[in-house]
Amino acid sequence: MQYGEILAGAVGREKTYGSIGGRIRPADFTYCRVSTDDTAGRVRAYVGEGEHTGPITTFGGYGVARIPRLQDLLRHICAGGYEHHVAINPSRVAGVVQEAFTRYLGWTCTTTTRGRGVKDATRSQGRSQWQKTR
Repeated sequence: MQYGEILAGAVGREKTYGSIGGRIRPADFTYCRVSTDDTAGRVRAYVGEGEHTGPITTFGGYGVARIPRLQDLLRHICAGGYEHHVAINPSRVAGVVQEAFTRYLGWTCTTTTRGRGVKDATRSQGRSQWQKTR
């Protein structure tokens, strides 16, 4: 644990303790963001997989990531009004997370799949329906 160096300039160092610092080790990972669409009264998410790669020298909690179809994902995040901070897990479980969100919770869940662009999965009448978003 350490002090958040960037935020400290705005709110004071003593108010930023609790940041995690250090380099993320190279490994596969799953990322996920869950958001509420308050005006539509629904929960939506995006999930995908990537790989943390080689070293970089900087500060804070950091790493270099390789994410397939990153430009498509970033376009979807911006166009959809999603927040960009995500949770990560050091494993490849995006398919399972997406199934849980869509099949069991009924949420819309977007994923970037290799070679297929960005897709939305939603639960409708007991089965998943896939729609190309862009």
